[in-house]
Amino acid sequence: MPFEVDSNGILQPLGVYVLRDSRFELLPGTRDYFEEVPGKHGEIDFGAELKARVLELHCLIEVAPSDWPAKRQEIASYLNPLLGTQTLMFADEPGKVYHVRYSGKIDVTKYPYAREFTIPFRMCDPFITSSTQNQLTGSGTAVNAGNMETPFTLTIQGAVTNPSVVVAGYTMTYTGTINAGSALVVDTEKMTALLDGANALPNFNGVFPKLQPGNNAVTAAASGTTIVRWYDKWI
Repeated sequence: MPFEVDSNGILQPLGVYVLRDSRFELLPGTRDYFEEVPGKHGEIDFGAELKARVLELHCLIEVAPSDWPAKRQEIASYLNPLLGTQTLMFADEPGKVYHVRYSGKIDVTKYPYAREFTIPFRMCDPFITSSTQNQLTGSGTAVNAGNMETPFTLTIQGAVTNPSVVVAGYTMTYTGTINAGSALVVDTEKMTALLDGANALPNFNGVFPKLQPGNNAVTAAASGTTIVRWYDKWI
């Protein structure tokens, strides 16, 4: 079930107001790797990874005491963590999607005709993505409008023999023939290559690049149809 905080500040489909003191992390936390070396000043920096991101929506709903039990069950059904990861969008950030799951607990403050509580959402994948998938057919420029590198899928439809595609300076090649009506699909996130659904890695050169922020030049295969699909990504 997709969630959206609309232009009126209401979290849909729950129908609760999101208050301004809700907590949004500007950046995800980091998992840093340092090592001290005896006799050397400071530390050696071995880089960092991003931790899960936390969003806490402080909410208020006006509801009669007699109506609260049914409304509570309705809210619980939408937030059910067993539903897995769901999408969350904000009206003031059009085109961007947060991938969230309810994680934690909710304590409810009761008022005569209202209930106040905070919904804890967790982003196991800390990145924000575009709400729609981008597509480039043939040669051209794949534009990643985000500020982080993003994976993509490369589809080569036959007929073509020994196709070679260059994306952002990286050459991706397949040795063999892709017949008319067949398609090779390379996923640079999962690092897979499938020909009509069957493993084709033995015939693929194993190059899995990412699209960098901004413009990425794409040179299509000499024949057949080349399609690149991706989602923009932000930190």
